[in-house]
Amino acid sequence: MSTNQFDADLAWRFLQEKQLDEVEALILGYKKELEAMAQNQEHTTGKADALSIYGYYKCVHKGERKAGLSFCQRAIDRHPDNPRHYLVLAMAWFVVGFPNKALDILERGHKVDPNYEPIISAFRDIERRRLPVLPFLSRDHRMNIWLGRIRHRFTGPKLQDDPQMDHIAP
Repeated sequence: MSTNQFDADLAWRFLQEKQLDEVEALILGYKKELEAMAQNQEHTTGKADALSIYGYYKCVHKGERKAGLSFCQRAIDRHPDNPRHYLVLAMAWFVVGFPNKALDILERGHKVDPNYEPIISAFRDIERRRLPVLPFLSRDHRMNIWLGRIRHRFTGPKLQDDPQMDHIAP
């Protein structure tokens, strides 16, 4: 890589467009720096962006979930004031099947910057399932399924006044 600064915006656009070869090419130019940052030797913002994007790439597109999520979390640890890192980690958690964990991470990112539009948009995209009607039984127990259908018939698919979402503008 010939430039000194990782272009996180370009890498993020490539990720969103699923142009994974381009993401990999950008990331590979910073492999040594990423490994150094993972060992607390590097603290620049550009490298934290690279670490975050690389973590998402490893987790979601390479199937290395534990390592990828760890890279994303380390980016947050280095720069906890950057809401984009929270968004990237939340998206990774969501894609690997943990929407409630993703929502928790988004709420942390929303506290960092309440006006960061991508996080507000992500809240709209991720839907939280309600608890089973009888939480002491499994979600797929016949009684929970039957009672859940009745509850859904009367209250609809979502809770109308979810206290965890009150602070987010529609």
